[in-house]
Order: sequence, then C-alpha cells, then structure tokens
Amino acid sequence: MAGHLDIHAPGPFNVIGENTNLSKSWEQYVKRFEYYLKATGINKDAQKKALLLHVSGNEVQDIYETLPEYGMSYDDVVETLSNYFKPEKNISYERHLFRKTKQGETETIDNFIVRLSKLAVSCEFAGDQKNDMIRDQIVHACKSTELRRKFLAAKDLTLEKVQKIGRTCELAVMHSEKKEQPKEENSENETISKLQKKNRQQFKPREAPEIYPPNTAARFCRETALCYRCGRAGHYGRDCRISRDIVCRKCGRTGPFVKMCKTKQPNKVNTIMQAVEYSDEKVFTLTRKESVHITVEIKGKVVNILIDSGSSINAMDKHTFDSLNSSQVVKKTSTTIYPYGSKTPLKLIGKSTLKAHVNDKLWEIEFHIIAGTGKPLIGHKTATDLGLLHIEMLNTLDVNTDSISSVHSRTDLQD
Repeated sequence: MAGHLDIHAPGPFNVIGENTNLSKSWEQYVKRFEYYLKATGINKDAQKKALLLHVSGNEVQDIYETLPEYGMSYDDVVETLSNYFKPEKNISYERHLFRKTKQGETETIDNFIVRLSKLAVSCEFAGDQKNDMIRDQIVHACKSTELRRKFLAAKDLTLEKVQKIGRTCELAVMHSEKKEQPKEENSENETISKLQKKNRQQFKPREAPEIYPPNTAARFCRETALCYRCGRAGHYGRDCRISRDIVCRKCGRTGPFVKMCKTKQPNKVNTIMQAVEYSDEKVFTLTRKESVHITVEIKGKVVNILIDSGSSINAMDKHTFDSLNSSQVVKKTSTTIYPYGSKTPLKLIGKSTLKAHVNDKLWEIEFHIIAGTGKPLIGHKTATDLGLLHIEMLNTLDVNTDSISSVHSRTDLQD
C-alpha cells in the first residue's frame, strides 16, 4: 500500500555556506532522507546508497567521488560525507559564543534554555557541568533585573529551579498586565466622558427669546428673522430692498447700514491736529474727524487724499509713497506725531516734496512720510493755497433789547 503513495523525495543539498552551518544542515538532511526511506519502504542497502547520492544533487556526488572510499554500504557513504562537512571545532570560540548569548526581549525562559542547550552541544561541556553552565548563563544574561535577584536569593539553585522560578515570574507579569488593562480602559472612558460633557456645556443651544411663550420652541422663520443689512425684522438679508442702494460710510461697500457693518477699521491716520512748538521740534496730535476726499494726480497715478481743515501739515503713508515709484529724496525731520489719546509717537520716516496736479495746475506739496498703511491727507494751509478750502468770517452782534429799553428810560428821566 505504501508503494501507491505519492511521496516526494528531499531536494538537492546546498553545499554553499559556512562549515558549521553545513554540518548541522547535513545532519538534518540525512534525517529527512531516512524518513523518506521509511515512508517509501526502501530497505535494500544498495538502493538507499544510490538514492541518497541521486537526490542530494550533482555537487554532493562530485564531493563523494573525490573522497577516499571507506566502504560501499549506505552507512559508509553517510559517515564519509558527514566527516567532510564536519569542521574542526574550536572549543574556545564555541564557549565564547555561549557566554555572549543573552535573552531576547520577547523570549521566554523556556526558549532561552533550549537555545543555550543547543549551543552547549558544541562547547563539549562535561556531563555534570552542562546544566550548571546553562544555569549560570541564564542568571547572568536574563532580561529581567527582578528575576535575577530572585535567582541569586534562592538556595541550592539548579537548572530546574531556574526554569520553575522563571515560569512563575512570567506568569505573574502576564496576569498583572491583564488586571491593569481594564483600569486603563476605564480611565480612558472617564476622560472621554468628561470631554463630551465639557463640549455639551460649551455648545449648549441658545435659549428661546422672551417673546415666545413658555414651553414653546422658538423657530427661526421669516417673521422673526433679523436682517443683517438694515437691522430690521421681517425679512432676510438677501431679500433686503431697503439697503440695496445704500453705501456704507464705514467700509464703502453697498448694502449694509453703518450700525450693521462688521468691518473692522484698522488704526489709520485720518487727521493731524494742532501743531504745538517745543524748542526745535513740533508735536502733532492725531484725531479722527469727518473729512472731504479729493483725487490728485501724482507721478501719473491717481491718489485719493483727505482734506482736513484742522491739520497744519500734510501726511502720506509709506505704502502709498512707495507705490508712486517716486525718486524724490526723503529728508529727515524732527517732527513728532502722536495718535489721538496715545503717548506713543508714530514712526515717522521723514518728509518729501512731491509734484501734484490739482485743478489742471502743477503744485509742489510737502508730505510727512509715516510708516505703515493709511490714507494721505493735506492740511489747512495747503488746502487753502490750492483753492480747495474757503473760510468766511461772519461778524454777529447779540443785542439785549431789555438793556436798551432800560437805558432809554433813564435818559428820559434825566432830561
């Protein structure tokens, strides 16, 4: 019945490698080949010899033919090839490898003992010394410091005791990790629940306005909507017709009223107020006032400028000055300019004279250049010289009629 089984023979033997590895590999190969012989039922010595040389490959055949023949039997062939692949042992080197061996991070005490036992075979320890050497190497090279302390504290320590103590410690560590794991999961769950509770408190829905009756949910609809353009109720912002043609004085866009505009105005210089002389320098205070805008052509570019009757100098921001591509020299100045309500002066770069076209005439205007971005402005004197600002003086006399009548009465009495 065994003859009908389809059993594959071992493959060719690889003779390339180090001598130590070849010796062990050949021993394992012979064992597999003998298992194959038993499975196929081949018992004749001549057949076993021929079959071994056939399945082991051409390289093994060439090696065997170069070796002296010690016999013609199957056992003689196995012994001859085993002696060829068996290297000369260096006991000192083998024991050096044995003492250098350490327990791996994930290696159990049982696996460590098995690995040391295999290495001890090449070391050729005496029969009564082999277990002691393995025991000493485990105590020296085990990965756990706590386990090493237990080994050293034990009396009459043998290899069997080492294996027993190691197993007990590994089992205790495994059980403690399983017990600690639910606590970590519970702590994580508690942290998640706290965060969820905090988020629910932060994003708590708004309460309904008082105009709704109690126990009635407020629904956002057209009748209760508040227009974000004009601020009135009864329609949405996209349907607002009231603010359709309104220009916002705050941002300059069409649509929103000033009170509903959400544009944030930057800190810009709008007006330069009174100049007060202190020794060699002048101090100017910056305020905010409603001013008139005009367009002026400077260096072929149209510039939007404010007219401020309360300012005594002209000012231009550095951004606008650089955009003109002006080659004018910026001179140093001792002028100091303060923003309104602030004790910290603005950063003044200097002053420069620019040629500007105003009302079809060419004028030279001196501007103080301020760092940053803002809107240029011209002061009272320059606006008057350009014919853009006119001041009319009105002389009024308030007369008290009661005082005049009383004077007349006293005059009549004297006459």
